[in-house]
Amino acid sequence: MYSRRWLIASLVVLGLVGGCSQFNTNLTTQTSSSTLTFLSPQAANAGDSGFTITANGAGFVTGAIILWNVGPNQVQLTTTFVSSTQLTAPVPNSDLAAAGNVQVAVQIPGSAVSGASGTTATTTTEVSNLVNFTINPTSGSAPTITALSASTTSMPATPYCGATGFTLTVTGANFDSSSVVSWNGSQRATTFVNSGQLTASILPQDAAFPGTANITVSNATGPSNAAIFTMTTPATNLAPPSITAPLQISIQKGSPTFAINIDGSVLPCTVAQWWVTPPGGSTVKSALVTTYVPANQDPTDAAIHLSATIPAADLVTAESAQIVLFTLQPPAGGQTSNAIAVTIQ
Repeated sequence: MYSRRWLIASLVVLGLVGGCSQFNTNLTTQTSSSTLTFLSPQAANAGDSGFTITANGAGFVTGAIILWNVGPNQVQLTTTFVSSTQLTAPVPNSDLAAAGNVQVAVQIPGSAVSGASGTTATTTTEVSNLVNFTINPTSGSAPTITALSASTTSMPATPYCGATGFTLTVTGANFDSSSVVSWNGSQRATTFVNSGQLTASILPQDAAFPGTANITVSNATGPSNAAIFTMTTPATNLAPPSITAPLQISIQKGSPTFAINIDGSVLPCTVAQWWVTPPGGSTVKSALVTTYVPANQDPTDAAIHLSATIPAADLVTAESAQIVLFTLQPPAGGQTSNAIAVTIQ
């Protein structure tokens, strides 16, 4: 009697365990693999209007999603399931702004089927192979510049030797998200506002000295006309430079070109000079090649500083020299700093 009851209880437990085991095993079962064969259309032009893209392949299911620009910035397009071999989705014109290659794939929701209950639960996803979609450069008009405006003055000009950079607003036509502003041929970080406006970050050293700069815009259709930006005389005198470190250095006679970082109160227009006073003679002054380095731009020196280079020709003879900082000539500048004592030995 008792042995029969134990037998029945054992069979029930084994059945439950087997069912749970089957259920858990089925929960890890994914859908069959999908394949993306080709896209229709396969290309468009930058700036085109939005369109409907068709993904052709195999293994598609309801809930499949077309992925546009696969990667960290991918977009899930609003996808319509047509059949196991075809999906469609609208591609907005915002995804066609710049020329280039876009990787497209199909994401399939995974599934798990319980053998015990017959229900289906989505647990995983899979992504098909990648197919390239080409966005060709537009054959439209090249960009044009009609006006410039600096954030410092609201004019196409700014006082030279400002301690900080500024934002340059470029107004014109035929701009797109691939457009880049250049300052005297060097590209600057550019923000696309709309087809008629861009902004660019101008570095303090870009406007360090009096003169003019050529501003251009380029994109897939070509470069724009050049617009002139002017660096004007500051309304107030520039602050005199000063040196905090180093204040004394020694250099081996016959050394090759010697580079030095100079910390202190400096401006983008501050330059270093090499002063040598021979016995009984007059001080000979010569300019050193000097680079203004903004804060946090040099991993070895986070402070604003100057990088100066002493040529090998100035290190031939054992003698004493000085490095002195200098700003531009009056009316705005003309001041000199304290000196770094240099011993060539």
